[in-house]
Amino acid sequence: MLRTPRAIVTSLFSLSLLALLGASCGGNVIVENCEAGLVSCGGQCVNLDTDPDNCGECGVDCGDDGVMCSGGVCGIGPGCPGGFASCNGVCADLSSDPQHCGGCDIQCAPGATCSNNACSAPGCTCGTLCSVTDLGSAVPQQVNQSFAGVPNTVTPSCASNGGADVSFSFTAPYDAVFWFDTFGSSSDTALQILGDNCQAIGCNDDYAVNGTSAVQVKLAATQKVFVTVEQLFGSGDFQLNIRDPNKGCSSCSEAVQDVAPFLPLCPQSEQAYTELVSCVCVGPCGPACSDLCNGGEANGSCADCLNTDACSPQINKCVSD
Repeated sequence: MLRTPRAIVTSLFSLSLLALLGASCGGNVIVENCEAGLVSCGGQCVNLDTDPDNCGECGVDCGDDGVMCSGGVCGIGPGCPGGFASCNGVCADLSSDPQHCGGCDIQCAPGATCSNNACSAPGCTCGTLCSVTDLGSAVPQQVNQSFAGVPNTVTPSCASNGGADVSFSFTAPYDAVFWFDTFGSSSDTALQILGDNCQAIGCNDDYAVNGTSAVQVKLAATQKVFVTVEQLFGSGDFQLNIRDPNKGCSSCSEAVQDVAPFLPLCPQSEQAYTELVSCVCVGPCGPACSDLCNGGEANGSCADCLNTDACSPQINKCVSD
């Protein structure tokens, strides 16, 4: 059947109108009655939270490199968005997700939170610091305390055989390098400093000959750190000192006169002191001086070793400092 000119004109008008409508609507054909949670994009019902071709809104394409769409946001690389991991098809923030804390499917206990990849019980910090005493910002300051009855909750990165431990927080009063030590303790200790992001910024075991510890860290004003004193051996008491080395320090020869220094080591003296401690506790005299280096007293065998030439270069370097 032949079409009349009027029918042809009407048909062309209809096609032009559809093309015009299609251009003005981005070429999308609207689909009605999408399921709950889905919207119509390009004639399909999609989930704007997860669709990599329509991420967050219709037409937002995450690309062809396998980038996922999570929460309506395209990732910055293959898989989940930066800072997220794919766990059972879900993008999870391993640093804070209590269902995937530090790794997929690692669940924190009911009521616990996830912070910096570690589960923390209510009231705890950095996973295991559950009883933290705030020391404020005073410099210098000294804390004397006992390990008696204190549980072991922290394993410092520089010591593997820890016992009881006590933790504190300290806030730097100004920009400086601060000195933390356990000089004066009757216990052999390890000393660990965590930043406010719960990452270790300093850790030491056996800085001094008698097993006490020391750590220097550079802090900015108002920066908060967590200080843990760990008991390794000894009677059960410790002393924590916080000082500014620019306001008093000791030479190597001054430090060894009383077995352990009671001021921070002067920067130019620290190498001589640590070399001497290494020779006495790790080097040739290590076996004979094990009691001294584990927080006890020097015995005759240790004194005999030190009177030989075993550590004489280190001793002479320290004495001449």
